[in-house]
Amino acid sequence: MGAALSSPREDRPKLKPARSSSLRRMYASARATSWRGAGTTSMENRERPSLDDEPIERRGSGQTDTVRWGAHNAPARADADRWAVHVSGDDVTAAVCDGHGVAGAAHWGREIAAEAASMLAEGMGFEAFQQLHEERYDETVRAAFEKRRESFREQHGFDAPGALPAEGGCTATVVNVARGLLTVKWVGDSRCVIKGRDGSVRALTTDHAASTHREEGLRIEKAGGAVEGAYVAAPRAEGLLQVTRSLGDRAHHLDDVVLATPEVVSVSVEDAEFAIVATDGVWAFVDDSRAASAVADALSKSDDVSAAAEALSSLARERAAASPRGVDDIAVIVLVFNC
Repeated sequence: MGAALSSPREDRPKLKPARSSSLRRMYASARATSWRGAGTTSMENRERPSLDDEPIERRGSGQTDTVRWGAHNAPARADADRWAVHVSGDDVTAAVCDGHGVAGAAHWGREIAAEAASMLAEGMGFEAFQQLHEERYDETVRAAFEKRRESFREQHGFDAPGALPAEGGCTATVVNVARGLLTVKWVGDSRCVIKGRDGSVRALTTDHAASTHREEGLRIEKAGGAVEGAYVAAPRAEGLLQVTRSLGDRAHHLDDVVLATPEVVSVSVEDAEFAIVATDGVWAFVDDSRAASAVADALSKSDDVSAAAEALSSLARERAAASPRGVDDIAVIVLVFNC
């Protein structure tokens, strides 16, 4: 999980939808009704859920002539991971997002992840989503912050510290299956793994994690940020991140310390059996090969692909419960290829 670490602020302004008509049109057009997303919400239309509410597990499934898919969402305390699937003819686009919020305002990460999953599955680009988010942030959070700084300057005669408040963000991994080709785009550490009909298993993504991705660390330092162990620090941002690329996290994206630009990989699915797309609540406890075997075993027992996604979620939760780290939120999508 790309956690943003920060102390709570009682006076932190709420993040609101953009007021410009062009952004409203973009926001509305990307939230069409043809996608299926478990637990997706929007800041405009849904009251923020309380963290004291009991989380509800969510699942879904569907199929085209070429792909069967199933998804499962297993929330822990933060309930910040989301999935969405969009089907257009035989083309399928699936997205998983792992939200991270700040202390005392975890709902922000949840809401950003929900919006991102649905919009990206509908076809919005990563950078277009980030632009939308940043304009909303600047109109609300940043404007209020700068107003308080100006008031402080007038009262005291010097500037207050200038780190911008953290609002949270999310990872995003989006898989499109069309005309025999699987294309995956991602920022962060939500992973896509593919299993071949010959039994081979390989990850198509590389985690954008500060602790393991040396090239990303060098890029961050060149942009003026710093990597401290498992965390990314940005000079104008409050708090720390564990991922080097994300959506949201406005202050960390200043000066391109953290990026919203996805990496992209495409492979043929002609010899592929299935793909798994999941947040790090799975991968922190289950390696790629074991995840593939869990899904394959479940598929051998049932045609319900969502049951296979749930089986992988259950395996990860069982292992997490026995670990010091504890259970994390999970979102899983399994795509079975009917080639």
